[in-house]
Amino acid sequence: MVELYLVYDARIANLEYRYAYDRIIAQLLLLTKHFGKKQSQGILIDIPIRHHDIADLVNATRETVSREIGKMERKELLWYKNHRIVIKSRSALEAEL
Repeated sequence: MVELYLVYDARIANLEYRYAYDRIIAQLLLLTKHFGKKQSQGILIDIPIRHHDIADLVNATRETVSREIGKMERKELLWYKNHRIVIKSRSALEAEL
């Protein structure tokens, strides 16, 4: 029951962010907590996750998520590896908030 409460609490906290870019970052940081595995290249979110899935989590469209993740990739904050997201540096991603 407590774990379910924490999941919903995190989703409500995510809505505090005004912009989709910030909500996506907050969600990715949450995913690194639950599914992250440290690797030499960064933190692997070890679940296959699509832009559509992230869009559902942050209350945005898939197109918006694709555009914002593209910005993050250009900034070299993250990249995809075998249909999974690798966060280069958690602190660098947190600094974007």
